[in-house]
Amino acid sequence: MERPEHNLHSWQQIYDISHNCYLLVVQTHVLDKIAALTSQRQKGTLVRYLIFLLFSFSLHAQLVIDETTQNYAVSADAPDGLLHALNSASPVKRDNKVVHGYTYYDIRWQFWFDSKSRQCDINKVTTTLELEYTLPQLTDSTESVKKAWSQWFSYLAEHEHEHGRMIKAMAQRIDEQLEAIPELGSCRVIEQQAALIGNALKQELAQQLQAYDEQTNHGRTEKAWLVDHLQATPN
Repeated sequence: MERPEHNLHSWQQIYDISHNCYLLVVQTHVLDKIAALTSQRQKGTLVRYLIFLLFSFSLHAQLVIDETTQNYAVSADAPDGLLHALNSASPVKRDNKVVHGYTYYDIRWQFWFDSKSRQCDINKVTTTLELEYTLPQLTDSTESVKKAWSQWFSYLAEHEHEHGRMIKAMAQRIDEQLEAIPELGSCRVIEQQAALIGNALKQELAQQLQAYDEQTNHGRTEKAWLVDHLQATPN
């Protein structure tokens, strides 16, 4: 499908996966040290060290999510014309069939290396997820059309957002596994290993998304098909 040209709603979320590591350090090591200190000066030194430690962890790895929604306008005079209007307005086609919602994603990663004598270590990893939903938006319509729309649209949106949740969970896994790559003798080898890990997880994600659509018949078992609502509701 052709990707939409404009994003109507966007926000960016940054997840610092090192936060849990920091809490673990505090819980298992630092609290005992603080309790043992008697000097206020020593306490101040330790607090400054903890701030430095947290800052260092937060720079090491992060997942950046750019999540947007692209809407296409739909209008109809009566419920029995809504399906035709939706099919005509939708920019989304899969296997030469018009569909009413779609979730596009792209996962990428970038490294910063710390090259030592005969060794190479990942100094920082940034994994970026671009996530874009394409969904219809009802414009000026009659009350009967609005009622039919309200009985259906939330199910379609939820189906696509479930795709999004699966994608975000896998992007988090990719970020964590890339960050865990150990120090090796070559930065080139690290890049190759990262590509193997990342691409394998992306393939696993594609299989998960396909299985989800097969299990739900592309959302039909989740009430995401407009035609079923129109057949069940008198005009």
